Amino acid sequence: SNANVLYAGGETGGLWKTTNKGISWTLKTKDLLHGSFNAVKVLPTNDQVVYTSSSSKILKTTNGGDTWSTLYTESGLTVYEFAISTQDPEVVIAATSKGLLRTTNGGTAWTKLWTDVTWTVKKKEGSGNTFFAIRDLNDSSEFMISSDNGSSWAAATSGWYSPASGESVT
Repeated sequence: SNANVLYAGGETGGLWKTTNKGISWTLKTKDLLHGSFNAVKVLPTNDQVVYTSSSSKILKTTNGGDTWSTLYTESGLTVYEFAISTQDPEVVIAATSKGLLRTTNGGTAWTKLWTDVTWTVKKKEGSGNTFFAIRDLNDSSEFMISSDNGSSWAAATSGWYSPASGESVT
């Protein structure tokens, strides 16, 4: 929503914010006990709302990083990517080491849609309710699609590359 505002997570810890396109940065997590930050997603319509993850937790700020709330915790959790619905910004989907997570209320409650490692999740550009994900099936990967804001998912078997056993798209 504001091209001047960027957030960057540090591999050795810390989430940083700039309001001037990267000329200067401010540490926004100095009061949090954390490890590396793996995924950061800013609400497209409000740069004060940010989802991130660190130390097996999903975190959220609604005031540009001044304070943070822990939304979800699971031992060993790594979030690889967040996707936010443009149709309903309360719908957030997280691709994680523990499966695919989804919230319909801005993070108050999360539902685990599957437990397979999910490497990525993307919202289809130009569509408010279509999402894509890639999950790991141990000996191959599976390309998944949802056309109902992430409520239900199906393997994309027609018109998409489907890796054979022993092949992976990740």
